[in-house]
Amino acid sequence: MTQNFTDQVNQALEQALILAQGNKNTELSENHLLKAFLENKEGYFFELLSHFASKFEMENLEQEIQKLLKSQASFSSGVEAPKSSQNLQTLLVQANILAKKWQDSYVGVDHLLLAYSHCNFEPFKGWLKKLNVKTGNIEAHITKLRGNQKIHSSTQESSFDALSKFCKNLTELAANGKLEPVIGRDDEIRRTIQ
Repeated sequence: MTQNFTDQVNQALEQALILAQGNKNTELSENHLLKAFLENKEGYFFELLSHFASKFEMENLEQEIQKLLKSQASFSSGVEAPKSSQNLQTLLVQANILAKKWQDSYVGVDHLLLAYSHCNFEPFKGWLKKLNVKTGNIEAHITKLRGNQKIHSSTQESSFDALSKFCKNLTELAANGKLEPVIGRDDEIRRTIQ
């Protein structure tokens, strides 16, 4: 089965392999991949998760994962190539199924995040439960960010939610009472109009 991954997913898989080799782990697991996603603070995965959790909660998850990775089986001597774990294969298959369901040509970060939420892999599942985040919440947030866009190129994810990355949502600021009033600012208004 040939899988097309987006650039961000490929980068995370490469980083996960480096983590597994650095720890001399015998298997490349779903937790290596999750840690790789969480280490990329500018990535789409981190952006999606940070909608549901604070920076502190994200750091707690990363620490839990690190503890698990340290306790995984490891090679005693030399650095051999780790084999892909059954859980990682299950996760990738689940993400591929989601990509096909959404009619995407590539398996993206959002497919993997949803696949993580569907699977019962610890510590992620317990962490979501502690935050009271359900799979439906994650899917709704992804749908909101994506709109009706499909992933038909390996770089498509960078265009999701581009407005919030590069612009201010004035409607949201006004609704939250964080927009400065314009009453009494006639000079500024005239200069803006000119």
